[in-house]
Amino acid sequence: MKSSKKTFIIYNLRRGFISALAVMFTCILLLSISSKNTVRMTIALLGHPRTALQTKPVHSNEASSALKANIYTIPMKDSFSGVGISHISLFEVHSILIFHIAIPTYDHLA
Repeated sequence: MKSSKKTFIIYNLRRGFISALAVMFTCILLLSISSKNTVRMTIALLGHPRTALQTKPVHSNEASSALKANIYTIPMKDSFSGVGISHISLFEVHSILIFHIAIPTYDHLA
């Protein structure tokens, strides 16, 4: 009797964990539909959630044409350090179907 109850508890815990992972994965996919939200999500995943909530990413036509890429910028006052780059303020956005991926980019224009 005890082993079946223990198995039932383990089964429910595993099911709950898998459901939580599925919900988080779905939220990440939905957030990555918009380029601006993708930049915010990348900032939050790099360890700066407050900056992610406060900043307003903007598409930069000048930087995009200079670097021949889809570039979004955040204001220099919101720039941060991470992934081996100091003062991250440029993000290169790649599109896959309707989803986007933002990659922090070194400021080649400075």
